[in-house]
Amino acid sequence: MAPWQQECQAAIPSPRPGPHRGGCTGPRQQEAEERERGRAVTHEAVKQRSQTEALRSHLRTSAGDTGTNPPESGVFGFMISVTAMLGAATMYTRYKILDKLNSSYGLINAWFNTMSLLIGLLGCIGMGIVATFQEKAVPIVHDVGALITFICGVVYILLQSIISYKSCPQWNRSYVCHVRMAISIVSVIAVFPMIICASLIRKPKYDWNPSDEDYAYHLTSAICEWIVAFGFVTFFLTYIKDFQGASLIISTEIYDDYVLQS
Repeated sequence: MAPWQQECQAAIPSPRPGPHRGGCTGPRQQEAEERERGRAVTHEAVKQRSQTEALRSHLRTSAGDTGTNPPESGVFGFMISVTAMLGAATMYTRYKILDKLNSSYGLINAWFNTMSLLIGLLGCIGMGIVATFQEKAVPIVHDVGALITFICGVVYILLQSIISYKSCPQWNRSYVCHVRMAISIVSVIAVFPMIICASLIRKPKYDWNPSDEDYAYHLTSAICEWIVAFGFVTFFLTYIKDFQGASLIISTEIYDDYVLQS
């Protein structure tokens, strides 16, 4: 190598190893990774806190308060109306099945089945009142409809539980009767504190905080209200097995005299 080439090569500085060269990690990169891990932990904590607060908010809210403001109020009223119609159809189907069984086996008195149907339909009418007269528009009528719904609903499922025991083992199995009676007892126990605590609230409101006056009464009433509502839904689900063993036929007849006159 010529002397001038050696001088040029000596003048060129050799590259310094960076923080990522040779698999080494510099202190700045470690600090960045620690900050990223801190952000991830903080984000997860905030997410869990928001989910917990949302659950508490739902527990603090009664079933009627979830649809007080538009557009939720419109959806709430529509769904309550549909539920009332489906509930009435389910009760009537149950009534016809028991009426047919009673004519074949003589399990219960006919008036007992009829009374149960009338009480159940009265509860469905109460649901229609709740859907039509919303809480912020006509609160008194709304509360009366809710009271009719819950009281008649609890009495209906209790009567149906007694009928289930009377139709066992011809139509219902013993475990189904026990499940229905357990749901009825829980609903009956929950409906009393729901009504009592709601009546003890001196200043009704829609947005509650733990520091508000009468908050304990509102929280107890809301929890019991949700228990009774889910009790109704669960009780109706026990009808699935009964409905699989029967069919309801709607017949249509056209009178000849009417056709000739028209």
